[in-house]
Amino acid sequence: SGQRSEIVLPDGTVVNLNSGTTVTYSSSYNDKNRLVKLDGEAFFDVKKNDRIPFVVETGDCSIKAVGTKFNVRGYGDETEIVTTLVEGKVITTVHGVEESLLPNQQIVFDKVANTLTKKNARRTDHLVPWMDDEILFENTSLRDIAAVLERQYNVKIIFDDCEILDYSYTGLIKNSSLTNVLDLISGTSPVLYDISGNVIKFSRKQ
Repeated sequence: SGQRSEIVLPDGTVVNLNSGTTVTYSSSYNDKNRLVKLDGEAFFDVKKNDRIPFVVETGDCSIKAVGTKFNVRGYGDETEIVTTLVEGKVITTVHGVEESLLPNQQIVFDKVANTLTKKNARRTDHLVPWMDDEILFENTSLRDIAAVLERQYNVKIIFDDCEILDYSYTGLIKNSSLTNVLDLISGTSPVLYDISGNVIKFSRKQ
């Protein structure tokens, strides 16, 4: 948590890893297969190889590409797996059901409802916000925002009032420091925060 990194796979594919993310692959990568397993969020700039397709597995989702740029968000503790296509074409498979994506489209797998939904990205100018040091909230609950902040800034967040967990927020925050994000949350809703070391406590304004 709190760190991002970039790796280059043996075939030249470049992978940018968001906070709290792991990518694993076998020693036969680029020989018998180009399969990687993802837990977290990563942006893939895939080296084209018509002979061996590139495949990302995360949870029950499998995303196949030949040469393309796309983002996959598949944290194990979240209820959705989201694939966003920037360039090229990918095919997502879940339990035998296939859906192909074109640029500026997203595919969302709801792990609880076991549903697969394809949609156009709302913000085509901000398809992969984290790659540009941005945070995008779209009707996102404070509960889910807390999980994002814990990973991104390596902090612990607690609540002293359960009623504020479901407060929702929409907006794009650029070049965001942690205090900037917290100030925006506090300034646009009846929420206070207190920082002690790496622990942040949210409470409701009285």
